[in-house]
Amino acid sequence: MDIDDFKKMIRGLTEENITSDEPHVSLRCDENNIALEEVKRIILDENTILIRIIEDRPKVYKLYYLISKNVELKIVIDLFMYQ
Repeated sequence: MDIDDFKKMIRGLTEENITSDEPHVSLRCDENNIALEEVKRIILDENTILIRIIEDRPKVYKLYYLISKNVELKIVIDLFMYQ
């Protein structure tokens, strides 16, 4: 998936559309001093700088956002939907 495809896919989503694997995600957010709401905002904000996407395994991607000149934020997303 390229960056433009990802941005098209999330267009129109809200924070309520994003779920997390608790308690793992909350623990990782606490360890890195960032709130889950902030992570969701970063994913949905069209003005954040998404610099690359790496497919880890089918439907699981690592998103890399440029937070500052020397800091990147890695967010792992899983697009698999259980039926």
